[in-house]
Amino acid sequence: MALLGRRPDLEHRLRINPDPARKLPKGGWSVFGFRGSVGAFNESPHLLLYVGDRDVCARVVLPNKARGGLWTKLRSRSLAGMMSQVSRDMAPAMANCPGMVPGLVLKQRHWRTRRGPSFQDAYLEVDLRTLRGDSESGVKKQREWIETAQHVVANRASNLELQVGATFPYDHCPAIQTCDALDHVVSAWIGSRSFVKWLLTA
Repeated sequence: MALLGRRPDLEHRLRINPDPARKLPKGGWSVFGFRGSVGAFNESPHLLLYVGDRDVCARVVLPNKARGGLWTKLRSRSLAGMMSQVSRDMAPAMANCPGMVPGLVLKQRHWRTRRGPSFQDAYLEVDLRTLRGDSESGVKKQREWIETAQHVVANRASNLELQVGATFPYDHCPAIQTCDALDHVVSAWIGSRSFVKWLLTA
């Protein structure tokens, strides 16, 4: 996270705060906020880096408690249009990192007690290549999944979180286990810059 925070491409193109808003020493997840963000990281859009046992995820997160009426504004936007742009912007990163999966995630959780563990009630992950299909990877054109995500956002009545970015599975994406791994993480975040720009200016 210290190395990522000092990268000029993230600072200039995505305007991140160089100091992580949350950092775990080993594995788990860490986040960067954006310059000008107000409040805790879970009240503003942020960048997520997750390092797990099976994959690495680099995503832009719209948290449930996001301020500024972002969820209300998102209801009137076309997710298909926004994600098509992300998919196009992500193409160069994918060409340099075979096995990388561009995606949108909707996650809904609840807590029984304020300090207790969270319970995940629903999880929807959409491969953005289903918007147009991708013969090279074998992903078929199946627009019903982004339409499902649009329906959930438009009718949001729960503790919902939206993530946009990329997953790097260890068994399909050997590049994420090389010395260039951070470059691929940054490319995924920058590939999502059109969504970031909307979040920060909406």
